[in-house]
Amino acid sequence: DGNLVGSIIFQGEDDANNSQTYGSIVGVSQETGSGTEGGKISISVASHDGETKAGLVIVDGSDEDEVDVTIGSGTGSVTTVAGDLAVARQVTVEDLHVSVAGPARLDLIDTGGQTYRFFARNSDDVFGIYDATNTQTFFRYTGHATLASTKLALLEAGGKVGIGTT
Repeated sequence: DGNLVGSIIFQGEDDANNSQTYGSIVGVSQETGSGTEGGKISISVASHDGETKAGLVIVDGSDEDEVDVTIGSGTGSVTTVAGDLAVARQVTVEDLHVSVAGPARLDLIDTGGQTYRFFARNSDDVFGIYDATNTQTFFRYTGHATLASTKLALLEAGGKVGIGTT
C-alpha cells in the first residue's frame, strides 16, 4: 500500500535560475489487497512560496464504487465554480458565505420541484424566505419596512409582528 505507480512532474526555473517544481500529478496504490485494490491521484501546484501542495486529491473510498475527492489546501483556499453546481445528496458546511454584487438569493429545490428562496437585499434591509413557486412570503424581516408585498408573516424592526399583513 502507498506505492508510487506513476507521476508527471512539471519543473522549470525561477527568476534566479534555480530549479523549481511548479506542479505534479502523482498516482499511488492506496490499497493493494486482491479484490480490494484502490488508488489515489494527487494534483499538486507550487503554492506561493514554492512549496508544492495538493489542490486536488482523488482517492479510493471505503465502500464499493465510492471515490472521495478533496479540493483545496487549507481553509484559505478558494474554490470557484463557473456555472451551476449540482450536489446529488448532501452539503455540509461550517460557514457559508454568499457574496454577490446586488440582491442575494439562494434557491432550495426539493425533489418534487418546489422552490424555496432565501433572499437578502442590502438596499432596504430586507431578508426572508418564501415559496418561489407561488411567491407567498413565509418569513420576512424588514429593517425599513418600505416595500409592500404579500406576506404570511412579517417581523419588522422594533419587534412588530404581523400575520397575513401587507
